[in-house]
Amino acid sequence: MANAAKVQTALKLSQEDQNTIASLKREIEKAWKMVDAAHEKEGRAKETIQQLKHEIQNLSRLVEQGAGLSIGQEGTVNELLKLKGELSKERDAQAVQIAHLRAEVADYMNKMKALAEETSVRRSPARAAAASSRPSTPTTHPRACRRCQLAPPPAPRAR
Repeated sequence: MANAAKVQTALKLSQEDQNTIASLKREIEKAWKMVDAAHEKEGRAKETIQQLKHEIQNLSRLVEQGAGLSIGQEGTVNELLKLKGELSKERDAQAVQIAHLRAEVADYMNKMKALAEETSVRRSPARAAAASSRPSTPTTHPRACRRCQLAPPPAPRAR
Protein backbone atom coordinates (compact mmCIF):
# COMPACT_ATOMS: atom_id res chain seq x y z
CA MET A 1 0.00 0.00 0.00
CA ALA A 2 2.71 2.29 0.51
CA ASN A 3 3.51 1.99 -3.12
CA ALA A 4 -0.06 2.61 -4.13
CA ALA A 5 -0.15 5.74 -1.98
CA LYS A 6 3.09 6.91 -3.46
CA VAL A 7 1.80 6.28 -6.98
CA GLN A 8 -1.44 8.04 -6.09
CA THR A 9 0.51 11.02 -4.73
CA ALA A 10 2.76 11.00 -7.78
CA LEU A 11 -0.29 10.93 -10.09
CA LYS A 12 -1.88 13.72 -8.10
CA LEU A 13 1.31 15.81 -8.28
CA SER A 14 1.63 15.01 -11.96
CA GLN A 15 -1.99 16.19 -12.52
CA GLU A 16 -1.31 19.41 -10.59
CA ASP A 17 1.86 19.91 -12.61
CA GLN A 18 -0.12 19.41 -15.82
CA ASN A 19 -2.68 21.97 -14.62
CA THR A 20 0.09 24.41 -13.69
CA ILE A 21 1.76 23.86 -17.07
CA ALA A 22 -1.55 24.46 -18.88
CA SER A 23 -2.17 27.58 -16.78
CA LEU A 24 1.32 28.87 -17.49
CA LYS A 25 0.87 28.13 -21.22
CA ARG A 26 -2.36 30.18 -21.19
CA GLU A 27 -0.58 33.06 -19.43
CA ILE A 28 2.27 32.86 -21.94
CA GLU A 29 -0.27 32.97 -24.80
CA LYS A 30 -1.91 36.00 -23.20
CA ALA A 31 1.50 37.65 -22.80
CA TRP A 32 2.34 36.96 -26.47
CA LYS A 33 -1.02 38.38 -27.54
CA MET A 34 -0.30 41.47 -25.45
CA VAL A 35 3.18 41.73 -27.02
CA ASP A 36 1.68 41.40 -30.52
CA ALA A 37 -0.94 44.03 -29.69
CA ALA A 38 1.78 46.31 -28.32
CA HIS A 39 3.78 45.83 -31.55
CA GLU A 40 0.70 46.70 -33.62
CA LYS A 41 0.06 49.76 -31.47
CA GLU A 42 3.70 50.76 -31.80
CA GLY A 43 3.49 50.37 -35.60
CA ARG A 44 0.34 52.50 -35.77
CA ALA A 45 1.94 55.06 -33.45
CA LYS A 46 5.01 55.24 -35.72
CA GLU A 47 2.76 55.74 -38.76
CA THR A 48 0.84 58.45 -36.94
CA ILE A 49 4.11 60.11 -35.92
CA GLN A 50 5.31 60.06 -39.54
CA GLN A 51 2.02 61.53 -40.74
CA LEU A 52 2.17 64.23 -38.07
CA LYS A 53 5.79 65.05 -38.96
CA HIS A 54 4.80 65.38 -42.61
CA GLU A 55 1.86 67.60 -41.66
CA ILE A 56 4.16 69.72 -39.48
CA GLN A 57 6.50 70.19 -42.44
CA ASN A 58 3.60 71.23 -44.67
CA LEU A 59 2.25 73.62 -42.07
CA SER A 60 5.71 75.08 -41.45
CA ARG A 61 6.10 75.66 -45.18
CA LEU A 62 2.70 77.35 -45.28
CA VAL A 63 3.60 79.53 -42.30
CA GLU A 64 6.85 80.55 -43.98
CA GLN A 65 4.96 81.41 -47.17
CA GLY A 66 2.41 83.33 -45.11
CA ALA A 67 5.21 85.09 -43.29
CA GLY A 68 6.79 85.87 -46.64
CA LEU A 69 3.58 87.49 -47.77
CA SER A 70 3.42 89.38 -44.51
CA ILE A 71 6.96 90.64 -45.00
CA GLY A 72 6.05 91.72 -48.54
CA GLN A 73 2.89 93.37 -47.31
CA GLU A 74 4.85 95.05 -44.54
CA GLY A 75 7.26 96.43 -47.14
CA THR A 76 4.34 97.74 -49.17
CA VAL A 77 2.81 99.35 -46.10
CA ASN A 78 6.15 100.97 -45.22
CA GLU A 79 6.48 102.31 -48.77
CA LEU A 80 2.95 103.69 -48.66
CA LEU A 81 3.58 105.35 -45.31
CA LYS A 82 6.77 106.92 -46.67
CA LEU A 83 4.88 108.13 -49.76
CA LYS A 84 2.11 109.51 -47.54
CA GLY A 85 4.67 111.48 -45.54
CA GLU A 86 6.26 112.87 -48.70
CA LEU A 87 2.89 113.84 -50.13
CA SER A 88 1.89 115.50 -46.86
CA LYS A 89 5.09 117.57 -46.93
CA GLU A 90 4.44 118.50 -50.55
CA ARG A 91 0.83 119.45 -49.74
CA ASP A 92 1.99 121.63 -46.83
CA ALA A 93 4.60 123.32 -49.01
CA GLN A 94 2.00 123.99 -51.71
CA ALA A 95 -0.42 125.37 -49.11
CA VAL A 96 2.28 127.82 -47.97
CA GLN A 97 3.02 128.74 -51.60
CA ILE A 98 -0.71 129.30 -52.26
CA ALA A 99 -0.93 131.57 -49.23
CA HIS A 100 2.05 133.61 -50.48
CA LEU A 101 0.56 133.85 -53.98
CA ARG A 102 -2.79 134.99 -52.60
CA ALA A 103 -1.05 137.65 -50.54
CA GLU A 104 0.88 138.73 -53.64
CA VAL A 105 -2.33 138.87 -55.72
CA ALA A 106 -4.04 140.93 -53.01
CA ASP A 107 -1.02 143.27 -52.94
CA TYR A 108 -1.14 143.69 -56.74
CA MET A 109 -4.87 144.32 -56.60
CA ASN A 110 -4.32 147.04 -54.00
CA LYS A 111 -1.59 148.59 -56.15
CA MET A 112 -3.86 148.53 -59.21
CA LYS A 113 -6.65 150.14 -57.25
CA ALA A 114 -4.30 152.83 -55.95
CA LEU A 115 -2.99 153.51 -59.46
CA ALA A 116 -6.53 153.75 -60.83
CA GLU A 117 -7.47 156.21 -58.12
CA GLU A 118 -4.29 158.17 -58.72
CA THR A 119 -4.98 158.28 -62.44
CA SER A 120 -8.51 159.50 -61.91
CA VAL A 121 -7.28 162.20 -59.51
CA ARG A 122 -4.65 163.42 -61.98
CA ARG A 123 -7.20 163.96 -64.68
CA SER A 124 -8.32 167.46 -65.13
CA PRO A 125 -12.01 168.21 -64.83
CA ALA A 126 -12.15 169.45 -68.46
CA ARG A 127 -10.49 166.34 -69.74
CA ALA A 128 -12.84 164.17 -67.71
CA ALA A 129 -15.84 166.07 -69.21
CA ALA A 130 -14.52 165.62 -72.74
CA ALA A 131 -13.93 161.92 -72.15
CA SER A 132 -17.38 161.42 -70.76
CA SER A 133 -19.09 163.27 -73.69
CA ARG A 134 -17.19 161.28 -76.30
CA PRO A 135 -18.71 157.97 -77.38
CA SER A 136 -16.88 154.92 -76.21
CA THR A 137 -14.49 153.43 -78.78
CA PRO A 138 -13.74 149.75 -78.91
CA THR A 139 -10.36 148.78 -77.54
CA THR A 140 -7.80 146.51 -79.08
CA HIS A 141 -7.58 144.40 -75.96
CA PRO A 142 -9.54 141.18 -75.79
CA ARG A 143 -11.15 142.53 -72.64
CA ALA A 144 -11.77 146.17 -71.96
CA CYS A 145 -9.43 147.25 -69.25
CA ARG A 146 -10.03 150.04 -66.81
CA ARG A 147 -7.08 152.06 -68.14
CA CYS A 148 -8.47 152.08 -71.69
CA GLN A 149 -11.89 153.11 -70.48
CA LEU A 150 -10.49 156.03 -68.47
CA ALA A 151 -7.85 157.37 -70.84
CA PRO A 152 -8.83 159.41 -73.92
CA PRO A 153 -7.98 157.88 -77.28
CA PRO A 154 -4.76 159.10 -78.85
CA ALA A 155 -4.97 162.03 -81.30
CA PRO A 156 -4.64 161.12 -84.97
CA ARG A 157 -1.23 161.88 -86.45
CA ALA A 158 -0.81 164.26 -89.33
CA ARG A 159 0.82 162.88 -92.43
